[in-house]
Amino acid sequence: MLTIFTTTKPFRDHIGIIQRNAIRSWTRLQPCPEIVVIGNELGTKDLCEEFGLRHIPDVQCNEFGTPLVRSLFALGQAQAKFETICYVNADIIFVQDFMDAVAAARNGVQGDFLLLGGRWNLDRVDSALLDLNRDEELKAYARTYGIHDRRIAMDYFIFPRNFNWELPGFAIGRSAWDSWFPYYALRKGIPVIDGSSAVTAIHQNHDYSHFHRGEASILHTAEGKQNMRLMGFGRRYLIASATLEITPNGLCRTHNRWKLLDDRLHEYELHLIYSLLSWKPYSSPLFYTLKVAKRGARWLYRKIYHLVFAREKRPARSLVSD
Repeated sequence: MLTIFTTTKPFRDHIGIIQRNAIRSWTRLQPCPEIVVIGNELGTKDLCEEFGLRHIPDVQCNEFGTPLVRSLFALGQAQAKFETICYVNADIIFVQDFMDAVAAARNGVQGDFLLLGGRWNLDRVDSALLDLNRDEELKAYARTYGIHDRRIAMDYFIFPRNFNWELPGFAIGRSAWDSWFPYYALRKGIPVIDGSSAVTAIHQNHDYSHFHRGEASILHTAEGKQNMRLMGFGRRYLIASATLEITPNGLCRTHNRWKLLDDRLHEYELHLIYSLLSWKPYSSPLFYTLKVAKRGARWLYRKIYHLVFAREKRPARSLVSD
């Protein structure tokens, strides 16, 4: 069995609708997981009472009123009834293949593990497709019309309840915090499993007006910059850092060396951008010159990768001990 824990934004307008869609989809999974909602935003208590969910109202927040990741995880791990737990953002719809992937990870690896993955971005989800008997139709719709982001965004993390994350004071939902989890797991020698191909995690697109306070970019908010400082240089690990992948043949070892190189270059790019922001106005010509150069380098990289390095993944030996 599985415990899912999350936190929500106020249930207003569009964000209220997509959060309700997401949480309703979790209640339809089989076997039915325990669902814990942390925080006391507008409408959270009412939704928990409606769906019969566990509600933990008190959570530590920063000076902006944003919940801290370490407080959410400490509460989720302490209150969970089951040994395997999942944090997921409250705008992610799951279908049944999510539970299949969790079972594959538990059965394929002995001991601790971290399962994460990308998502399918959709502008709109028909609420009728959320009915249990439309599960396969919803999955097909997402994979046909959605945009698959399996590189940067990580919206769910599955791991054993007793694992100690030693989390910094990240603000939830802001820049960089999710990239810290694969970094820390690999540092501890724990297998990181990419579930992107197996899990149809549907992200319902929304704006970021809930924390954008007039900055030039949502990536450059005060909370985002603080998260980047807490992350530190060299610790921004993305999905390509996974050592295992869930495939139709079971767990296979990944071959992501060139994707990892791309991730490292992207990290250098981010830190350069943050540095350039403090050099205005002289940084603007350099910034746009580097932007054009980056596009050319990325185009060349993709050509080389597909011509020389693209190959089928080889199935690994069984990862289950005899």
